[in-house]
Amino acid sequence: MKLLQTLSGVVFGAPTLLLLAAAGVFFTVKTRFLLVRHIGLFAQATLLSLFSKSSRKCRSGRISKLQSMFTSLAATIGTGSIMGVASAIAIGGSGAVFWMWLSAFLGMSTAYAEGVLSVLYRCKNGAAGYISKCSKHAALLYAVLAIAASLGMGNAVQSSSISAAAKSLGVPPVATAFALTALVFVFSVGGLKKTAKAAQAVVPIMSVIYIAGCAVVIFTFRKNLPSVFSDIFTNAFGIRQAVGGGIGGVISAGFRRGVFSNEAGLGTTAAVHSSSQTDEPAEQGMWNAFEVFVDTILLCTLTALAILSSGCYISFSNEQQIVFHTFSSGLGSFGGVFCCVCLILFAFSTVLGWSVIGSRAFSYVFKSADKKLYCIIFCTVCFIGCLVSPTAAFMLSDIFNGLMAYPNIAALFMLSGEVAQQTDIFISSVISPRLHGELHGSLRSQPPADRQCV
Repeated sequence: MKLLQTLSGVVFGAPTLLLLAAAGVFFTVKTRFLLVRHIGLFAQATLLSLFSKSSRKCRSGRISKLQSMFTSLAATIGTGSIMGVASAIAIGGSGAVFWMWLSAFLGMSTAYAEGVLSVLYRCKNGAAGYISKCSKHAALLYAVLAIAASLGMGNAVQSSSISAAAKSLGVPPVATAFALTALVFVFSVGGLKKTAKAAQAVVPIMSVIYIAGCAVVIFTFRKNLPSVFSDIFTNAFGIRQAVGGGIGGVISAGFRRGVFSNEAGLGTTAAVHSSSQTDEPAEQGMWNAFEVFVDTILLCTLTALAILSSGCYISFSNEQQIVFHTFSSGLGSFGGVFCCVCLILFAFSTVLGWSVIGSRAFSYVFKSADKKLYCIIFCTVCFIGCLVSPTAAFMLSDIFNGLMAYPNIAALFMLSGEVAQQTDIFISSVISPRLHGELHGSLRSQPPADRQCV
């Protein structure tokens, strides 16, 4: 176990975090600050179009833009958005929140690049598709790592969390194992379409429930908010941390939590975005960037503000205790039930999302294998995960996730010219005409020819 902890620390240590940060800076500059300079169009293409008919349309074999967003969010919004934030604060203090925000800001540009390439090349098998344009060996390695991560972090770890939360509500682990496995089988065997419909139903509901709970806690301790924001910025650059040698730990805790939560730079959601109903790569890139915003800037921030304003992180060092007492302090006796329900919903959505990611990676590695074989393996791991504590699986998945960043970011750098070209096309055909009042139609530019991945 100590060896796994050491490897996890090395793989997701400073070199990986610096690489992810460098990728974010690179694509922010490469796209000429697209998401900042044209924030109005960014909002119009994503947030303001959530309830439009165009975001719900889909052709045969595709899913709607709305479904692609919710399915990707299902994979990324997990227990890390709750427990992970508490862990980051426990390790790095309030200053870690600032670095979490910075990682998300930079990660949005990286996610944008991933979204562009996933549609440009229509990579049905995920990021391995566009990675194969640079190196087939690297693509194969990435797909193998994605399969391992889907069975570990995306399945066994989440199933264990669901079982533990359900047990707190009086449900035996065996009952949870049978019920969860049955649900996962029904949706995963139905493929992306069925999973996307489930995600479209589950993700909005669980997000609203969680946002409401956080809002109650934050409102209860609203008098502490000014000092909370002051502490976030003060402790992020604090002299005390620098003198004590702990500022590196603050930065690492925040950056790592941001990356681990939104997965920008890991290429995990490319399999979903490649099937989205859009012919404009840049527009889908914006949707992918928007997911990072929702996951980290919105949900993780609400978690952090609830924890910091309640002050529970001062009295407790264990993330589970911090979360439980935070919501209990604002929601009373209902706080414990609220935590369990949210953990179950968040973990379940992650299992659904990763079933798609893992299945697509499995198809890339084992091209002639029956797709139901992965479904059977996935459901078996899900059942076992409910009955055991997969500590080793958590450590291994942490390692696999970190390693996935290297082939993915290398490919992003090598294909950055394509990203810049598609961004220029988008600017010239959509943004520039709008500035001159020449375009009053949809947001789409002329669709590029489909580039099928091998």
